[in-house]
Amino acid sequence: MSASASETSGRIFISYRRQDSAYPAGWLYDRLADRFGADQIFKDVDSIELGDDFVETITNAVGSCDILLALIGQEWLDIAGSDGTRRLDDPDDFVRLEIEAALERKVLLIPILVDGALMPRGDQLPPSIAPMVRRQALELSPNRFRADTERLLDVMERTLVDIQDEQPEQAAAEVAAAAPEKVKPEPETKPQPSGSPTGSRRVLLAAGAAIAALAVAAVIWVLLPDNDPDGGKDDPTKDPTTAATAPPKLGGADAPVVLAHRGGDEKFALQTIPAYEHAAEIGAAVETDVRWSKDGFPVLVHDENTVPGMQCEGGGFTVKTATWDEMRDGCRSHPSTPGGKQYPIPLLDQAVAAVAKTPEAVIYPEIKVEQTGRQVRQFVTILKIPKMTGRTVVTSGIPGELGKIQEEAQNDGVDDLRLMQFVSSRVPVANLEDDLWGVAVRYNVASKSYVSALHNEDLEVMVWNINTPAQWADAVDAGADIVMTDKPQEFGDWFASR
Repeated sequence: MSASASETSGRIFISYRRQDSAYPAGWLYDRLADRFGADQIFKDVDSIELGDDFVETITNAVGSCDILLALIGQEWLDIAGSDGTRRLDDPDDFVRLEIEAALERKVLLIPILVDGALMPRGDQLPPSIAPMVRRQALELSPNRFRADTERLLDVMERTLVDIQDEQPEQAAAEVAAAAPEKVKPEPETKPQPSGSPTGSRRVLLAAGAAIAALAVAAVIWVLLPDNDPDGGKDDPTKDPTTAATAPPKLGGADAPVVLAHRGGDEKFALQTIPAYEHAAEIGAAVETDVRWSKDGFPVLVHDENTVPGMQCEGGGFTVKTATWDEMRDGCRSHPSTPGGKQYPIPLLDQAVAAVAKTPEAVIYPEIKVEQTGRQVRQFVTILKIPKMTGRTVVTSGIPGELGKIQEEAQNDGVDDLRLMQFVSSRVPVANLEDDLWGVAVRYNVASKSYVSALHNEDLEVMVWNINTPAQWADAVDAGADIVMTDKPQEFGDWFASR
């Protein structure tokens, strides 16, 4: 039987919305465990007993920790429950309870702004948690993940050491009162040099069992499925490849792979996180385009200018000369989403995380520009951190880009990335890039003979971008293995009924 939350020792509590910061929360947990030890972190679902009072558990856990990290993603403020109302407006919402407890008990609260999210205004929050907006926040970006987290961990370590300096006498007295006959004076030890590999860990755990009752670290969101409107399906503490069953293949077992162009536009606007999530959930693979902002962010924009597919102020932005902040604040998707909701330009890590939530779903990021060495490293890291390299097909029509990605991946110990070259004309097989898994062929050159020639080289063939039954029929008859379309569900229904 696992221990209850109140019996688990630790010092750090991570509060987050799984819908918009699941993977950053998982990455941050790994870094915390590396620095402070896994025994300092309480994981949610498996450590809560049936029958526990959730409000009491959260309140006690937050109150007995030393630091609460509140991860805030782009959708954190507006995420709604199953009844359509905003979760933060529910007095029993877990995230709200966590922040309320931290403020009430004067726990150090550090807001973590994920992937370009902005700090909410006080008037956007329930009054009970509005004071959090006055706390100094840290921005956490995949492009600066290591540097950002190192800065955070250094601050946390100094804070925890200062707290422990104030606690030994009190903690020792509590232990002595509980079992005076078993308490013996500890031998005096020499201080650890600050540069020692074990120095920070020894300082953090110096009080040992004496402070076990005073510190609980937690990553708590939804503790039991019956209390989660989403049924626990997006729990980041579970392997995303096993947390749920993969959706059936669109069109049936004999259908080609359906690749949703920029996520498809059947339910949500193209090139938005909801479109990517929806495509993966219905059994499609997901295609997207990658460009780099002036300040080094992998933005998902098809054209050099942001306007096609987006609504942007001032005539839009040229991606390579604009900052991420400018594009994030100045552009929104077309209001084709139900209810007219619009979304900002997404980043590559957000799309990877969105696709990763559906078991076996695959993402096809297309490199649209010549990348620098630093950008290639960032690209591979974004795929590697959530263990998505085996579910990724990297595509590009720019000579040499696939080779750079492959070299960097192999140098980083990644050997399961698949590479696909885009071609707009009938490129001879001998002139294709090396070590390809597949070739993406424009519809008007995807003849039976060319597809057959590519198959003879053991290459997968994708035909793009086709949106009508006549085009679909031509591609299928030519032998396409993958069909890229804006209408993934419509194609699946067409194929199943043909």
